[in-house]
Amino acid sequence: MKPTKPHLATLACLLPMVCAPFAAHAETPAEPAVEESQPAATARPATPGTIIPLPPPDSLGSTKTATSFTFGEFDLGEEAPKDSLTFNLNSQFESNHTSGPGKASSFLDVGDSWLHDLEVNALNHFENGWQTDLNAAVRYTNSRRYDPRELSLQTLRLVASKADDTITAGDYYATFSQYSLNRSIKGLGYQHNFDDNTYVRMAAGTFDPRWDHLLSDTAGETIDRYITAMRGQTGREDANIGMNLVWAADRNDDPSRTTQDTYRQVLPSIDWEYKMESGLRLDGEHAVSFTRRQTAATHVEKHMTGTANRVNLQGSLGALRIRGRAERVAPDFVSMGGGAALDRLRFYGRADYRLDKTWRVFAAYDWFRNNLEQQLAQTTRTAIPEIGVDAKGLFDRRSLTFSTSLRERKIWEGAPVSQKNTSDRIYVSLGDRFDQVSLRGEVEANLNTRSNSATMDNDDLLYRFTVDSRHKILDGKYDLRPYFSIQCQDAEDPTTGATIRTDGFTFDLQLLTDSDMTYGLNVESTKTDNDVAGSDDTRTRRLALNFSSEPEIFMGGTLRGEAGYADYRFTTTSKNYRENYVRLMLGIPFSFGN
Repeated sequence: MKPTKPHLATLACLLPMVCAPFAAHAETPAEPAVEESQPAATARPATPGTIIPLPPPDSLGSTKTATSFTFGEFDLGEEAPKDSLTFNLNSQFESNHTSGPGKASSFLDVGDSWLHDLEVNALNHFENGWQTDLNAAVRYTNSRRYDPRELSLQTLRLVASKADDTITAGDYYATFSQYSLNRSIKGLGYQHNFDDNTYVRMAAGTFDPRWDHLLSDTAGETIDRYITAMRGQTGREDANIGMNLVWAADRNDDPSRTTQDTYRQVLPSIDWEYKMESGLRLDGEHAVSFTRRQTAATHVEKHMTGTANRVNLQGSLGALRIRGRAERVAPDFVSMGGGAALDRLRFYGRADYRLDKTWRVFAAYDWFRNNLEQQLAQTTRTAIPEIGVDAKGLFDRRSLTFSTSLRERKIWEGAPVSQKNTSDRIYVSLGDRFDQVSLRGEVEANLNTRSNSATMDNDDLLYRFTVDSRHKILDGKYDLRPYFSIQCQDAEDPTTGATIRTDGFTFDLQLLTDSDMTYGLNVESTKTDNDVAGSDDTRTRRLALNFSSEPEIFMGGTLRGEAGYADYRFTTTSKNYRENYVRLMLGIPFSFGN
């Protein structure tokens, strides 16, 4: 007989460890990601010549609600009722059809499907000073693409708050630190604030991504992983220090376990922040993990100890803005609830300097390597220097912009098979605006040299030109927004040196009316000529029409419809196929309050 899931019993055992009220939603600012300078450009296939099919429909968004409270923060607007009950019903109806000899390649689920998401928010205040916020969402669908079950619980969360105490039960995002714990759990959380800079925070629960994984045995679910964590922070306006302690463990006898190793660990860490009077900010974290790994086949256990350390610097000194990061993560460092790039030593720095109101220059350098403890047969080192210039308001034209940058990526792979690959990226962009019409041209070149390739030099060139405009017509009753983009990419195959050319255009037209109606048209065409022997030339054409509205009968809700057609053609005609789809989406809120 299959073992039962000891979730509730485990949580009951963990409860005394985080006795007192359990915490809620207090947030620690997430560490800013290290930024690299690169232009905002339209995404394109990672492999030249690859056809990207139509994306799946957007997930149903939340509808507008009559109340102005923000869930979990208890930030009530002046017109919000003291107590409120809000329902949001989001429904989608979809019909997909495919045809052609290659229709099996389509990602669409052929046929008709429906999906309903019902979300409930209940906000209550009590005379003893407590306030509660209940949030729950249920999904009902016949499409296994959206959910493996026909009826499922998506979200369940209760937040109770009074003065300096906050308790969360159910879905809780446990924000402790980058290395220790920073992800969603299902369980309990508690936070007590002593002042603006000092608090304690605790959490206990599981990492189950779905409620049906927690409440029952479900095919395809992940191994159960439990966690208990504590954090304390103290400080002042210009400095703070926090201490974290995390215990995490996988369930060794989980019926879902097949070939996976299981882990059990204790991870303490310290994080800190210091704000200088000069405007610079220093922050960092230092963690050590004590981990036991058990193999699935032989149940052999291995004990590992690893460290992770990082220091960040950012801020401004007059016209100079600087950012820097130094990080070392050992190969045996394991974080079951946090995140880090293992086996890496990294140094990153960037400086931006504004010469005047028009010109800005920047320089950046990123360097990292692996094989820190010589546990691998080969060491890889990467260096990425970059310089660039930006200008805005050239020749006394406020909208005239210019940007250029040069970036080089060098990768060295050491013995026993020494290799060196270099990629030089050159980017130039020029844009301007004439009345209601914006123009922009971009050129990007990647000049690659690969020592391990049959052809040493492989270049990748991209050209793009866009026109974006906005026009008020008929005394402002209609807002017309056309957009057009044309681009061409020439890439050389690294193995044969053959050219792969991809060109195409995108046209998008939106019409907004003064009656809260929006109409849209989207046309895309892409053609790829692939000179690589044995490869297909391809052609893709897409057409989509859509509308959205906010009918008064929906009381702030939305109605959206979309119909589309896509045609995929290949040199090998047996791969050709077509797609047709129609979607209708409804979002209806209901609010009650006193």
